[in-house]
Amino acid sequence: MKFLEWCGLSANEIRQLKLEEEESEKPWQRVDVENRVRRYLEYLEGEGQAGSSRRSVLTAIRSFFKAQQLPLRLDRQDYPDCAYMNASSVPTREDVKKLADAALHVRDRAVILFLKDSGLRQSDLPQIRWKDLRELPGGFLGFTILTKKKHVKARGFVGPETVDVLEIYRRSRLQGTQKLPPEENILEHPVFAKLTDGSQSLLPKTMSTRIGECVERAGLKGKGLRPHGLRKYWSQNVHVEKPSYQKQMNGRMLDAVEKAYEWKTVEELFHIYRENYVSLRLEKSVSEEVEGLRKEHREEIELLKDRIRTLTEMFERAMVAPKISPSMSREQVLELIRTNVVEELRKRGLSEKYIGDM
Repeated sequence: MKFLEWCGLSANEIRQLKLEEEESEKPWQRVDVENRVRRYLEYLEGEGQAGSSRRSVLTAIRSFFKAQQLPLRLDRQDYPDCAYMNASSVPTREDVKKLADAALHVRDRAVILFLKDSGLRQSDLPQIRWKDLRELPGGFLGFTILTKKKHVKARGFVGPETVDVLEIYRRSRLQGTQKLPPEENILEHPVFAKLTDGSQSLLPKTMSTRIGECVERAGLKGKGLRPHGLRKYWSQNVHVEKPSYQKQMNGRMLDAVEKAYEWKTVEELFHIYRENYVSLRLEKSVSEEVEGLRKEHREEIELLKDRIRTLTEMFERAMVAPKISPSMSREQVLELIRTNVVEELRKRGLSEKYIGDM
């Protein structure tokens, strides 16, 4: 059974582990095997395995433990692509922000943001080297890879949010840490590497585990969030005229018609991506903040505009009133103007709004 190979245990060893769990008096110590199953299903999802295939895998695993008289305790949301999962597996912008903020290491935050910005599967990340990333205008990065699942070319991009975190991560590796010496030939090394060896790629299984831990810390487990949800987040926020444009960026198979008539250059894809980045980014842009303030204070702004127009009109009328004479002092003129304006405002029924401030 591939599940046992993934766990690194024999059938007898995992059976014994489950027996020991069942004998434990502490309920929270009886879920290790179930958590291994959950992480394995997440790993398969990251590898691009379809929901129906993962359900078959889960059925086989459950049958194995049932035959041992050791049934698994799994929740409804643990079943791949069940109705519960479909309703909640696509994270919101706020969900992704919480997930990224829950990362304890800059590398894990970079993984989450890279998946969010690129729309790639996590199984595609280990092959990306620093030399594969090319700088683009506006603080973006581009890359071209062959996806692991279908060996399809992905010509993708990541935006400034991810680029900033990648730069922090890159500098930490260049400087070295307690566990990792300074990297001299970093361009040849994987972007996402083991903490103890910068030349070794971070495995998709480890990515799933780290993201799962972030989900727990962020309080998002109840929403059924999985690593593949970041790919769905990307798909929902990159709005394109034709689906094939998305496929060319995140590495999905094109049909013959799409290849022949809808192929885009890298420059054209980047233009599409850059236009959509406002939807992908987690922090609001300046223009979004301004628009939010404008909507929030629109009524107040319109009231002030009306007040300015009214007062301007009233002062213009007051200035040409026949009661003003050259012999009047400045104070007398101002008082007369004020009196005329107040009278006009009262006629218009606006005194309560304006007179108190005059």
